[in-house]
Amino acid sequence: MSVNLEDTVSAIARVLDYRTIGVVEALYRNVSPLEPTVLTECLFNTHTRDRTWSITNLRDGSSTSMTQDGVSEIRDSEGAALQSTVRPSIAPTAVRLCFPLDLPVWGRRRDDWTFDGAQSTDHGYDLLLSHRTDPELTGSPTLDRTIGLLVNWRTWRKEELINESSIVEIVRPRKRREHNFGVPMMGGEC
Repeated sequence: MSVNLEDTVSAIARVLDYRTIGVVEALYRNVSPLEPTVLTECLFNTHTRDRTWSITNLRDGSSTSMTQDGVSEIRDSEGAALQSTVRPSIAPTAVRLCFPLDLPVWGRRRDDWTFDGAQSTDHGYDLLLSHRTDPELTGSPTLDRTIGLLVNWRTWRKEELINESSIVEIVRPRKRREHNFGVPMMGGEC
């Protein structure tokens, strides 16, 4: 498949619509084919309108959360507070998939990735990324059009998959109402 303007504009419009999703509850899984014994699984929930979130690591029971006023708390498996900070700099990847503008992919000064375009798939769009400093690295977050979320991020070195982060077993939202994200252009709507 090739990148075209229509797919890229439509994918960006859907990504920018993330705040209308509301509550997300799901299981997050991160695996590296290079280290198949290292698996991270977390239960998480976010609220895209008020930017709150919480995530619990299933391996050790620890949790991290962010309140609406920007306070982040880290707790151990017993619920005892280990750390409390105001506005931490980086949220876990599972959370950032629900807040796509927080991902370091839009070519801003401190971003590690640049956005090269999008390709339409049967289930949504693959966003195509290139790494700013390592030309051998490419990335591809996947936007699921039925729920409006980035549900997967794969990273490759040359042709070898080196990391995959996925939102799986999504409880909420189940399916979103279809929107027409057409953008008027010369020659019609795309």
